Amino acid sequence: MLAAIARSRIGSMPIERVLLTYADYLAMPDDGRRYEILDGEVAVSATPATRHQRTVGNLDWVLRRHVEPRGLGEVFLAPLTVILANTTVVEPEGQVALSPFPELALVLDELWRGPSGAAS
Repeated sequence: MLAAIARSRIGSMPIERVLLTYADYLAMPDDGRRYEILDGEVAVSATPATRHQRTVGNLDWVLRRHVEPRGLGEVFLAPLTVILANTTVVEPEGQVALSPFPELALVLDELWRGPSGAAS
């Protein structure tokens, strides 16, 4: 956790704001909910409904049929952690790693496997 000092609009007393980091994200429970850290604050959402899952599955199918046969890159589905900054960690519904950036697929694979090299 990081601490940030902000000034209160009501008074002159400083307010300490705790910023969550990627390390805090790793300590989040595995309880079926989706945890993300956005600018140091936690955002929690419930598991998606079946209609949402169907839509994401259909989008994945369309993207794969376009991207992979043309050698444009790889398509990934959630859950897959994307670290945008130490205080911004998200789990988008899907990602496309385009072939000009093949190292991105390796980074994503390493994040998925974790430091031990075993799938988590």
